[in-house]
Amino acid sequence: MNLDAYSYEEIENELEKRQNEEKNKHIPKQVQFSDKKFKEIVNYAIENNRSIINYGVELKDFDHHIYEKTMRLIFGDEYFEFVNRYVQ
Repeated sequence: MNLDAYSYEEIENELEKRQNEEKNKHIPKQVQFSDKKFKEIVNYAIENNRSIINYGVELKDFDHHIYEKTMRLIFGDEYFEFVNRYVQ
């Protein structure tokens, strides 16, 4: 391939396009999930609501756990490997 046939801008644009394509290969895709897994999250949320009503407090680290459970449900168990690879 002769790069002299391309402008600097065209080469930069192509490089950026290829880098973005490489990154996009790793973006997690939504997975099929069972009703059972979904019900686990719903039950956890209901348990939290009961804790609020009965004791006036949320379950310990509820927001963190519900986020993790939901993201794993939607994108699979490997989701946090993706997060750890890109988030610093």
